[in-house]
Amino acid sequence: MAKQTSKPETEVFDTALAEADAAPKESARAQRRQKPKIDPTDQVEVRNNTFGRLVYSSPRMMGYTIVWDAHGDVQLMDYSEVQTMKNAFKRFFVNNWVTIDDPDVVEALGVSGFYKETVNGGNINELFGMSPSAIRKRVSAMNDGLKATVRAAAKQAVDDGTLDSMKRIKALEESLDCSLM
Repeated sequence: MAKQTSKPETEVFDTALAEADAAPKESARAQRRQKPKIDPTDQVEVRNNTFGRLVYSSPRMMGYTIVWDAHGDVQLMDYSEVQTMKNAFKRFFVNNWVTIDDPDVVEALGVSGFYKETVNGGNINELFGMSPSAIRKRVSAMNDGLKATVRAAAKQAVDDGTLDSMKRIKALEESLDCSLM
């Protein structure tokens, strides 16, 4: 008769613990990787983040054009068309020309990385209220498209008198490489 050998109890116990520890980690990773599923016909609010007129013409549907007339204007677009915008004209997102407030849509599109240093109408005044050193630090982290938006907003704020601190104006001028006065 053949002699049967069994695993020592500690080895069996260690293996069971390792398998139990691995299962939650794998499911947590799988959950993080899953992007929200959004129906292609769902309407998405797309906001103009430039100071001026912004026009999007669809390469997918001839004659389909969206026009935002001013900063902060919102247009409703099908999610599928927003995907087309991202794929065909990524600069709308890279340069922060448009913003999307719905975090599920931002995550599903995979554009959250473009919104890390973004400013919009609500928090652009916060930027103007920061210390000069904080302004320099924040603006230096922005991409060129976002700097153009801040430049236009700063010029408007200086002209209408809402931004009147010479130190902050100088910090913005140095950071944006422009003249605001």
